[in-house]
Amino acid sequence: MGRFAFRRVVLLPIALVLAACQTAFPIQLRSDLTRAEVLPYGEKGERIVAGQAFLRQVGGGLVTCAGETVTLVPAVKLVDEAMKVWRAKDEIYTVNLPYARVRGAVRYVECDASGGFVFEELPALSYWVFVNVRWRAPKAGYLDDGEEGGLLVERISVRHEDKLRVIVDSEDKLAGAKPWELTPHLTKSCKCAKDLI
Repeated sequence: MGRFAFRRVVLLPIALVLAACQTAFPIQLRSDLTRAEVLPYGEKGERIVAGQAFLRQVGGGLVTCAGETVTLVPAVKLVDEAMKVWRAKDEIYTVNLPYARVRGAVRYVECDASGGFVFEELPALSYWVFVNVRWRAPKAGYLDDGEEGGLLVERISVRHEDKLRVIVDSEDKLAGAKPWELTPHLTKSCKCAKDLI
C-alpha cells in the first residue's frame, strides 16, 4: 500500500514536467516590415482577381464561402514567414511586430451565393487569399451541432494577366492560421475581428 502511494506521488510531478515541455511558445517573426514594402499594395491598379472558394464534404456535397468575407493580404516577407509558422502548427508572437499601415493594402470582399468573389483595381503584385468555408453538422452524442470546414488559404501572383482566375478549395485548407493578427500591422482600414476572416 505504501509503495503504491509513493509511485503515484513521484510520477505525478514527472507527468506535469513532460506536459510543460510539449507546450508550444509563440514564435517571434524575424522578417522586417517597412512602409516602402507595403506602400505599392495600397495603390490603384488595373488587374482583377476573380475566384471561387469551396469545400467538398465527405458525402460528396459542395459547400461554398457564400456570405463569408474574403481577405486579400499583401505577400510581404513578414506574412510569408507567418504562413510558414502557421503551416508548422505554431503560433506567432505579435507584441513586437512593426507597423507599416497603408490604407487599402489589405482588401475585403464578400463571397456571393455561389462562392464567387472578385477583387478589382489591383496592382500587379503577390497576395495571400484568406476565406472561411464552414457549415454546421450534427455531432453524435452532442446536443448542439458542431462547426465543420475551416480557413482556406491560397498564395497568388497577379502579373501580366488582366484577369486572374483563382480556385480556393480543400487543398488550401490551413487550420491555425490567424491573418487577423497581422492585418492591423499592414493597413489603416482593417476589419480586424477574427470572425470576419
